[in-house]
Amino acid sequence: MSHSSKIRNLGFLSWSNDRAPLEKLGSEFSKAVLAENRRFTKALDGFKQSRMSHYKYKTNLPSWTYRGFTVEGDDKGWTPAETWSAKDFQIKVWDADIDDLTGLFAGAVPESDGYERFTISIYSLSTGKPTLVDHLKMPCGPQVAWLPTSDLVYLQSSKDLNYDSLWLWNPTTKTSKELYRVANPTQILEIKRLEDGSVAVLENDYETKRLGFVSSKGVHWKAKGADIVLVSETVFYVDQTEKEPIESQSILGGWTVKRSFGLKTLYDRDEKAITTVWGEIKSDSRDPTTLWISDVRYEPYVIDTRTWSLSNPLPYPFTVTYTPEPAPTFVIRPDKQEIKGLLINAYGAYGIPTKAGALVSRWHPLLKAGWAIASVSVPGGGDHTQKWREKGQRRGRRDAIDLLRLTILDLQEEVGVEPMKTVLYGRSAGGLLASSTALMNPGLVGGLYIESPYVDVLRTISNPELPLTLLETKEFGIGTDFIDFVETASWSPMEHIPSEGIPDLFILARADEQDLQVYPYEVLKFIERARGTKQKTGDALKLLQISKGRGHFATTIKTREEDCWLLNKNIGYKYTKMSGLSINTTQTKAAEMLGDLKYGQWRKNRGASRKNRTERKNKTNRANRMNRSTRNRMNRKNKTNRANRKNRSNRNRMNRKNKTNRANRH
Repeated sequence: MSHSSKIRNLGFLSWSNDRAPLEKLGSEFSKAVLAENRRFTKALDGFKQSRMSHYKYKTNLPSWTYRGFTVEGDDKGWTPAETWSAKDFQIKVWDADIDDLTGLFAGAVPESDGYERFTISIYSLSTGKPTLVDHLKMPCGPQVAWLPTSDLVYLQSSKDLNYDSLWLWNPTTKTSKELYRVANPTQILEIKRLEDGSVAVLENDYETKRLGFVSSKGVHWKAKGADIVLVSETVFYVDQTEKEPIESQSILGGWTVKRSFGLKTLYDRDEKAITTVWGEIKSDSRDPTTLWISDVRYEPYVIDTRTWSLSNPLPYPFTVTYTPEPAPTFVIRPDKQEIKGLLINAYGAYGIPTKAGALVSRWHPLLKAGWAIASVSVPGGGDHTQKWREKGQRRGRRDAIDLLRLTILDLQEEVGVEPMKTVLYGRSAGGLLASSTALMNPGLVGGLYIESPYVDVLRTISNPELPLTLLETKEFGIGTDFIDFVETASWSPMEHIPSEGIPDLFILARADEQDLQVYPYEVLKFIERARGTKQKTGDALKLLQISKGRGHFATTIKTREEDCWLLNKNIGYKYTKMSGLSINTTQTKAAEMLGDLKYGQWRKNRGASRKNRTERKNKTNRANRMNRSTRNRMNRKNKTNRANRKNRSNRNRMNRKNKTNRANRH
């Protein structure tokens, strides 16, 4: 049976999806995309792009200079692409490296059509003018590294995104040979350059990692664990159990970064805390004395660990707060304006940090318009310990959804923004979290903003032909496992949309036709179903733009400005009071659940949130009283001890004086 047929039969269960023909990416899909893009363009009537596409404050990390090259990030959006520039030479890559002995330059070059596919370009820089030495064609991976023997290590893929073999290119013979290939289709390889010049490879199935070190003869496997932090060939950390685990470290640079509930603390060589960062600390093993800091409170800055000096960052003109409960949360508020709306960002997957340090960079159009921006870290992400990550994987994802719901209720009360002026944002796997949370809790938010979102989970995990289905078995589950399937069905976004759609929820979505990680038909099916079969004039808009040529990273500075304008128009100005949802459906059990949470339920939840906050406050007060009581007892005891010591001292002086007087009389 075709995987794009309407009926999906797993043996233990079968179900029908009326929009499955869109998965063929044929004429029906193209026609639907054209209609969606026209609707989106019409919604942008009246939009004028700002003359200043960048905020007046510095929001991007400074460029990096390495061996005559200036390395800069993507200036149009937020892709992993870098531009390496030197005299008479410029190349756009996802990764690049220069050999110390020969001076050969190698870069992983993405295909120009937007698909996440790569070739390897190798140049000689010895003559002053770059000369192409070799071009390794697809299917190559996005990472390269030179060994101390001047051999190039790179990856190849058996199919899209499956980087499952490690290869070695020899500069003398200009030939390649395979060093290693994974034995299981659920495993993927990743190359790591280390500060001592060695090259490591990680074999990963999103549950267990295996560490090996690469030479021209092969791979020497050395360690295995759920979490591995690399420093050098002799220093690495496996399965840390500390409450504040090491995130990164450099022996040469003399620093260590530890993380705890979204906060990063930087220590020097003597384990003295230098600073705590509300965001990210980045480094490159080829220049370990330079640290790039993205802190939500300040302009991006750089620390030189040789002198512990830093560039001169300016604070952003916003009020920024952090709270660890119910979940680690950063909030940015505009200082001099009434708050028009609240946008909440969340991710929670793959052990990847939420990246709160870039909030101003990515959301300054909304901040300028008077919105508050929040970033919430939930289990599943890389913001705390390994156990924190595992708690939100696979069958634990429901816990992450529930925690995000509680945090949203707290934020709405704290910021003073009602649900219909609240927007929940997520991209890729974060789109799954945002969509599930919004749909399972009707009335919780008034808007859903998703980019390249993973929303059709059941159809994806039951289709092994898709690039990431088998690779991500340990992260999202597999459709052939009954328990995985039933648990996933309880929170899969597509299965929580009633037949009449979601009329009161404003949805803004973006995707790209060349996206190989999340195929664009997923969000297309999602938007069509969210509109429902009986649209009314007053229903909230459902907008989708499907672009071309950007792949999984469809967002640009221009499109973000458009989206912020649409959010401000449809959420920031439109709603003056909250209207509860009125959804009645008898379609499915999942759909029936959607009708249970209306305005009264929101009031109940908000009351529960207040009660929880009061209980936490009371606990804190009780703890403070106990601490004061303990301190008072200790103070009284210390006073008594001091008095006793003083009395003993006085008696000793009197005894010595009496002895002296008796001796004088004799």
